Amino acid sequence: MAEDSEPDQISFMLFPGSLESNVMKLLEQHSSYQLLLWHVSKKYQVVVPAKVMGRDVFHILDQMISPYTLPKNVMVSVFTKNKVVRVHYPQRNEKF
Repeated sequence: MAEDSEPDQISFMLFPGSLESNVMKLLEQHSSYQLLLWHVSKKYQVVVPAKVMGRDVFHILDQMISPYTLPKNVMVSVFTKNKVVRVHYPQRNEKF
């Protein structure tokens, strides 16, 4: 294998619709995480199809969420013990 080759990556196809439904679909396709806690506005939308690639599901999640900054930044917390992903707005004392 060549030294400059890309490490193995996974991909996910975003589809027009809610960001929440796209995150749920990503978790269903690429992870063992079984519960999504959605604590942000349901108004976040994906308006055009797009392919997202990353080294793992968490990298793809970060890429999916990071453009959504209004009305506030959106943050993802992953709880590995109980296989829960929480999408929420950061608290005052929480780093983004």
